[in-house]
Amino acid sequence: MANLDSVQVSVSSNTDGHVIETHQVIPDSLLRDLEEKRLNSHTAREREFMEVASIPVCIVDKWLREGYDVFAEPIRKTVAKLKSENLEYFLSTAKEV
Repeated sequence: MANLDSVQVSVSSNTDGHVIETHQVIPDSLLRDLEEKRLNSHTAREREFMEVASIPVCIVDKWLREGYDVFAEPIRKTVAKLKSENLEYFLSTAKEV
């Protein structure tokens, strides 16, 4: 599994007010690993735990600011949200959940 760099936060000020920017590097190796898991998910037999997605912290934080809590919502709804925002490359399974 690829290591994600921590989220970097910068704060700046201008005449319009304060600006808070977050940045997280998402390595290509993570996306390749997730794609491989997705492609192999049809033949993988699930047990007690099924990995569905690896959502970067910067996206989780953005959604929290928008009022969507991935930790409280059903996983089916989170999968639909990933797909609706064209973020399905963070899914690690092609199975229906």
